[in-house]
Amino acid sequence: MLAGKNPKKLNLLERGYVWSKETEKIFKLENWSENILRREVVMKKVLLITLTMLLIATWSFAADFTPSKMVITVPDEPIIYPFDGTSVDFDFDLSGTPAALWLVIETKLSDAEKPVAVENGFLGWHYVNKIDTTVYVSGKNTKDIGTGLSISWDGKSDARNGGGQVAPGQYTYYLWGYDDQNARTKVSDFISTGFVFHSQYMKMYELGEDGMPMTQPKLMGQHVHYMNTLEVCGSKKATAYKWTIGSDPHDASKLEWSWCPDYIETDNGKIGWGAPVFDPKDFGTYYHVQNNIEFALTTPLKWEFVSEGNSIKATDWGDWDNITWDAPNIVSGSYALQEAMWNDGGDDYILIFSAGQNPFITTQWDALRVIDFDGEEVIPVKQLGSLFYDPDDNNKNGWPNNEFDRGSFSRDLENVWIFACYLSCKIYMVDITRLLADSDDETDLVRWHNKNGDYFADRNWDEGSEQPWACIYSGYRDERDSRSDTYTLDKNNFLVMAQSYHGTSSFVLFTPDGTGVTQGGAFADDTVSSNYQRKAGGTLCHSGSAYDGLYFTNALSESGDSYGNATLAQTNWIGFDSAKGIIANAITAVEDEEVAAFSVDQNSPNPFNPTTAIGFNLVEDGKVSIDIFNVAGQKVDTLVNDFMTAGKHSVAWDANGFSAGVYFYTIKSGDFSKTMKMTLLK
Repeated sequence: MLAGKNPKKLNLLERGYVWSKETEKIFKLENWSENILRREVVMKKVLLITLTMLLIATWSFAADFTPSKMVITVPDEPIIYPFDGTSVDFDFDLSGTPAALWLVIETKLSDAEKPVAVENGFLGWHYVNKIDTTVYVSGKNTKDIGTGLSISWDGKSDARNGGGQVAPGQYTYYLWGYDDQNARTKVSDFISTGFVFHSQYMKMYELGEDGMPMTQPKLMGQHVHYMNTLEVCGSKKATAYKWTIGSDPHDASKLEWSWCPDYIETDNGKIGWGAPVFDPKDFGTYYHVQNNIEFALTTPLKWEFVSEGNSIKATDWGDWDNITWDAPNIVSGSYALQEAMWNDGGDDYILIFSAGQNPFITTQWDALRVIDFDGEEVIPVKQLGSLFYDPDDNNKNGWPNNEFDRGSFSRDLENVWIFACYLSCKIYMVDITRLLADSDDETDLVRWHNKNGDYFADRNWDEGSEQPWACIYSGYRDERDSRSDTYTLDKNNFLVMAQSYHGTSSFVLFTPDGTGVTQGGAFADDTVSSNYQRKAGGTLCHSGSAYDGLYFTNALSESGDSYGNATLAQTNWIGFDSAKGIIANAITAVEDEEVAAFSVDQNSPNPFNPTTAIGFNLVEDGKVSIDIFNVAGQKVDTLVNDFMTAGKHSVAWDANGFSAGVYFYTIKSGDFSKTMKMTLLK
């Protein structure tokens, strides 16, 4: 039998084999072994390729959240304009994302010229007191990324302010914009920026435990009552959590959480918990109120955050044995079952909002409580009926257009807050400085209020109605009523109000004096036009970090939403920014006003060892803070944090115990802040 041309058979013959049945067996055996080896090599290659592809996919999927931050940049120099009716351009640069932009012009008056307790604006329902006011709001301008962009103005006020020529003088102009072209970017699959009337349970923390802005801000809060989708931590009610912005949005291990054992096995129908705050100097500690619904009582609690374990309740702070408050608003059947805690990032006070004006209770109860971080009561209870209670102005079904259960703090105005409500169009900006000194002193408590949101916040507004303001159309949770889920102020005191039940609109914007800007705050992926879906709310970051932006829940789908829906249990980012500049008819007027408003002297002596004096001038009474920072930006000392009268002042810094080097002192008072450098010698 011939081997033929097969080289393997020829190889066997060359090796001395005679072709036979035995030789054929050897041939088949060697050929089989070689095939097995070849298959193993192929399988290894396939496996290697598969693993490589999986690794690449994992790398792609596990990317950290890195947004393209929107930045609006305006010139440092004032715009000089004769206010003669000619057109003037406001130049700016835009980076990061495209933007829908609005130009806002606001007065820049001396304190003596500012309006005092004046009702103006749309239908006379806009009240302002001792603040600058908005004279012009442009329409929407759509701009792509670029430099040398501009928006024009003809020097006239808008229609709501009469439409006439604006008087010569000096004004502050603002550009406010958000990205309406790109879909939301995922921040976290595991936490919610808000949840309707529990939206205050998650808050943005921009300052670190050292009081300085964090490069990666945090979202921290507690698991709300109905949101049982947080399976990462066992879906336990009242679970406290922390999320560092910038982490991989899909990595559950990045979520820090701690169970709150009082509620793990508790019937929520009898014991509730309010929205928390974390200690600004120690993120390992958080606080909230506990509600005894059966007896209408409440008490503040302090907890140690234990990662992936049970939080530990402090025995020497708050709790029923130490503090028990009456809370007639906490009744069975009422939606106002929880009281919300707030803090502005400072280390002085915790504000507790206690809402209660609704048809389920017979006692008017819209109260503010203030405690310090030692658990001492600064304001035991302050009824805010003068702001919110208006029993003669209920809607046709007896539902009041007022209540107090929402808030937000100003980032640059000491003790200035937004007080508002989930089921009301009334919004107040208040200054609680005097209340902290004397809870009966309501002098200049209200900076501005807007009773109907300039109708932008009210889809039921009807000019011909007997009650055109009534954004509460019918009554308790009527789905014809729009909802005001959350309120947040940016660094320039523009108010972003997140909305539900208002078609594609996700938010309403207000200027620094409370004037409504637009109702059309829809994001690119807001496609559901139904007025019968909740969106849960949102917040914002505006501290100068790489993560500045709006933070909202997912876009809704036509399939609807419900309590516990994972759609509402996630957080997304949308680009936004605001910037401001000066427009005036003469540059000297701008310079003179700045000097008259606030001045800080260079410390003397400088250089110094070991003491130096810091002088400054205040033109009005107010809260003043003077902080010392090292070259690393860390706050190392606080010289003043108190209410001071107008006039010239001087404080001394004794630097004994501090190392030689360069230091900075920052003085803040009201709207003004100035930082200067000094040198310590040894």
